[in-house]
Amino acid sequence: MLFVLLLAVCALQAPLPSTPQQPAAQALDARLGAEGAALLERMADAYGGRDAWRAQGGAAWDQLETLRVEKQPGSGQWSVHSRVPRRAVFDPLGQGWLLSEYARYDEPSARVVRDLYRQVRHAEAAWAEHAGLPDRAAATAARARDTLQREFLLGALPFALPELGARVRELEPVVLGERRALRIALLLDTPLSLQADETVTELELFVDAASAEPLRLAYTASGSGPAGSAASRQRAWIDFSGRIQAGKVFLPALREHHLEQGARSARVELARTRPGTPDPAGLRRPWVSGRVWDGAERALSWDPPAAESGQAVLESMPAAGR
Repeated sequence: MLFVLLLAVCALQAPLPSTPQQPAAQALDARLGAEGAALLERMADAYGGRDAWRAQGGAAWDQLETLRVEKQPGSGQWSVHSRVPRRAVFDPLGQGWLLSEYARYDEPSARVVRDLYRQVRHAEAAWAEHAGLPDRAAATAARARDTLQREFLLGALPFALPELGARVRELEPVVLGERRALRIALLLDTPLSLQADETVTELELFVDAASAEPLRLAYTASGSGPAGSAASRQRAWIDFSGRIQAGKVFLPALREHHLEQGARSARVELARTRPGTPDPAGLRRPWVSGRVWDGAERALSWDPPAAESGQAVLESMPAAGR
């Protein structure tokens, strides 16, 4: 009797045999992966091709970020909250830097002055630079890494997708507005921070069925409701329109960020592009060299806030601080 009980216990503890994936499912996954990879490649070709992107060493561009807020929730009336010009420089792997030009009111001079803040990513290292000093605290490095990863994806779409380990999970024809499109469900090997304090690994990319032009990037974002509730999750999306040439490739010229229940939205416009890898001096590690980057390259496509004066200017058209 004891022997029978021991046999029963061993049987309960023994691992269950894994169910192998059916050949039909394996074939379907393989076909989906091949079709998805071909579509992503067609999208890259429509923007100049991955070979050209790699050969020219990446790209640099100015971007103007305009944050808009709803005057009264649900009113549909929007106003400009802030505008921040930035200069972005990336190599094909996503290494590079983002120089942001904020503004602050200087009491002694009674003028609006520039407040430059640069975030850098070089290999596994990341840091920030402000007021002539490096900041390599863990939290600062994490923010810099997240920011540059996001700007690389959105600014260098579609060329950034392979560097984030994007894999096609689903593929289906849809209608987006009045355009025939393809919805590509992507799974990222690298978690991506598209908003502060949250990361996503699943994205939906909508591509024009005829031209393979990227139209929209959608994802699920955290909302303001109780954690785990339906209100704590909401849809967010980024619409792309137009394209701008950078060397032998093209980049999305305009993108608009929206939240399903959000009272704010952002518009990012690109200008003054150039091909080429970031200057190695721009990726210098200040704690190794003892020097902070002091290059002259910054966003010149829009009037710098320091060209204006007076508190009224800052209040009427503020460039937000960090």
